[in-house]
Amino acid sequence: RVQNAAGCVPARGVGRSGKSRGTLSMDVDKHIEKAEEAVRRRNYDFAISLYLQLLQISPNNQKARSGLYEASLRLHDRKRGGKGKKGGGGIGSSLGILMRTGGRKDPVAVITACDKMLARNPRDVTALERLGYAASKAGHLESAVFAFAKLLELKSNDLQAAKNLGRLQQRLGNIQDALDSYDRALQINPGDQESIKARKDLAAEAAIRGHGYAEAQSTMDLLKDKDQARELELTERVVHDEQGINEALVRVRERIAEEPDDQKLLNRLGELLE
Repeated sequence: RVQNAAGCVPARGVGRSGKSRGTLSMDVDKHIEKAEEAVRRRNYDFAISLYLQLLQISPNNQKARSGLYEASLRLHDRKRGGKGKKGGGGIGSSLGILMRTGGRKDPVAVITACDKMLARNPRDVTALERLGYAASKAGHLESAVFAFAKLLELKSNDLQAAKNLGRLQQRLGNIQDALDSYDRALQINPGDQESIKARKDLAAEAAIRGHGYAEAQSTMDLLKDKDQARELELTERVVHDEQGINEALVRVRERIAEEPDDQKLLNRLGELLE
């Protein structure tokens, strides 16, 4: 039987989705070692071809994925004579053709196209983003995490990438990593309500599971303090716009329901209704 460049004998019955219906005659670790040796010898083109073939067979293999990225970085930087810049927002030719022909419906095909794009330019932020979404859709969560983490390295203020990392880490059961990702999201946008809620829910889950209880508890206290500060601001500060008045009225009425004899709250309600 014919072998490919990696020395792998393709299994019969491998469909377009990349899922084998037969037995793959392949020692993955052996060929990863071969690719790593090619990198050490600075034969980056050969290493990249090996990693690409490995990823076509096993898209969620993290040794192959990280190996491809590092080999591509070295080749890309050597060709540019130094550290390169991140790619723009355009879509590469292979991925562009795939999108136009409806290939976006097949996440495995999108993953393959993105891998080829990243082999040419590992700092292509569009390819990393699309790889993250496609890998997530295909159930290759570790590869999705890899893609969004690299994207966040290149675009440090990418709020969506940080939130995607949080969701993926939670799905993988990596609670602390998920908490860290939402922390990053809140550093980018402290007012992002989705991240605040997700962070609070995760902290509670961490406390229930017993993972990082002290840290989770302090986070819950911090968020509680923020909520109390917001309530105090609405019930005591001077508001001028209609939205602010309506929000303050809701809060004051809620407080009065709890403390109906509080004269300060009753006075504040009168001020807001004037």
